[in-house]
Amino acid sequence: RATEFAGNTMNPPAGIGIQVANALPFCTITSPSPESVISANQFTITGKAGDQNMDLNRVEVYMQPGSGWTLAVGDTNWTFQWTPGADGIYSLNCRAFNLIGNQTPLDPGFRVWIDRLNPNTRINQPIADAAIGSAVLHVEGEAIDLTPSSGFGTVNLTFASMAEHVSL
Repeated sequence: RATEFAGNTMNPPAGIGIQVANALPFCTITSPSPESVISANQFTITGKAGDQNMDLNRVEVYMQPGSGWTLAVGDTNWTFQWTPGADGIYSLNCRAFNLIGNQTPLDPGFRVWIDRLNPNTRINQPIADAAIGSAVLHVEGEAIDLTPSSGFGTVNLTFASMAEHVSL
């Protein structure tokens, strides 16, 4: 209400509502989990976001290397269809924005591995078609993972003429 020196007073109009946003929005990735190995050509990143005081405006997902910040679909339960580039290590993160522009405080995010390449193996010893003159067979070889992320679960050797299968 306002009053002049002459004593005239203006009655105030109906009150206006305001909303105090003293808490920042949050955003978390629920899938994939940190340190995951992803072997798919396309993957759905999912997450949750929210704000104690007001609705969200948008959620963005971060993939590096890659496209940087990209708009997700949805807000409190959101998704993002990701088609990773080359195999390797990627950093993932998300952020939410509320209606007045406040955003999630950034954290370091986490990393995942994209590994769609099959490993390679080769036998170094004995050489192909070698004649073995002993009851003891010495085999040397190597297994190579071109994307050094997931490692090897097993390496299998099969001796066809001996009908024996050995797992290492």
